[in-house]
Amino acid sequence: MRSWLIAICCCFLLAPKQIFAQDLEADKLKFKEARMLLYDEPEKAISISKSLLKTEKTPDQIANIYMLISNAYVAKRDIDSSLYYIMRTSDLLTTNVKTVTKIRILNTIGVQYQQMDLFDKALENLEKSEALCRTLPAKDYDRNFNLNFIDAVRGMIYRSQSNPEMAINKFVPAISFFKNLATEPKNDANISVFSYNLAYCFLELKNYNQAKNYFDEAIFYGKRSGTKSLEAFAYKGMADNYYTQHDYKKSLEILAAAEILAKDVSDLSLKEGIYEITRDNYLALNDWTKYQSYNELLRLTRQKKQDSELKSLNRLMNLQNQDFQKKLSKSEKQFSIYQIIIWSIVILALLIMLKRILDFRKRNKTLTQKLGSQLTD
Repeated sequence: MRSWLIAICCCFLLAPKQIFAQDLEADKLKFKEARMLLYDEPEKAISISKSLLKTEKTPDQIANIYMLISNAYVAKRDIDSSLYYIMRTSDLLTTNVKTVTKIRILNTIGVQYQQMDLFDKALENLEKSEALCRTLPAKDYDRNFNLNFIDAVRGMIYRSQSNPEMAINKFVPAISFFKNLATEPKNDANISVFSYNLAYCFLELKNYNQAKNYFDEAIFYGKRSGTKSLEAFAYKGMADNYYTQHDYKKSLEILAAAEILAKDVSDLSLKEGIYEITRDNYLALNDWTKYQSYNELLRLTRQKKQDSELKSLNRLMNLQNQDFQKKLSKSEKQFSIYQIIIWSIVILALLIMLKRILDFRKRNKTLTQKLGSQLTD
């Protein structure tokens, strides 16, 4: 009987821990699911992530969820909402989060600014991230992973700045590093993105064979990651390669595959690219009807994209204004403190001087009285 009661008590004591462990495992699975849906179903990824925020308490995990939400909005090309969440993430940099979390936050901010073509801000955050990476042990996985990721993002910036040679020097070793990692969707997605950008560097240099090789890699890894949008981007790039070489029919064949993959994807930049190259192909083939059709699709897509970008720029300006106001307020407070200190010192000095003057007068008066009494005597 006694042992039975003890067993029951143990069950009650262990039950909360088991439930807690089960909840943690369930949250991990949800987070993993949201990450898998990041590119192809960003809305669903956002919904899952926001539900996780209701139960999550640790700053590190909150930061990870914010970054996931921000990246999901980037996938939707809703830069305004993405910026909102990444700024909330940046607030956690001053909290007691792990160094690796800080690195990931800075990387995400860097990518955010890179997406907005604010390259100086992007590079600034990447430099901060790199400095933190250097504090980790030389053979640490997170150190090497993030250093290569940082270089790859720098490569994307250099490519955008029309410096393909510098970009290639960043991409090649980074891609090689990611290829040596374990096969998993996250790594495959990174390889696909970076190979796509590397291919465009070779395309800009008119090295069409190398461009094709890397577009092929981008297609392969995009497909293996299970991400339709990345696969579609890679097909779009391959089509661009053929278009540049005036093989318009081949280009259109590949674009048709890209358009099917992109059908249910909310990435406006992807659709913009597909519509633009398709339109240009039909223009080259003198197919005016289809040219006009895709030109209209392109116009509408660009309008949506510009509206989104305008909102994000407004938010960025507001955030910068808030940051300026905070700094100004801080400066004013510091100035006020300095003023108080200075005036306190001045008043104290005046009081000391006044006391000395009064003491001096008192001594003079005493001496005068003594002298007077001596003269009288």
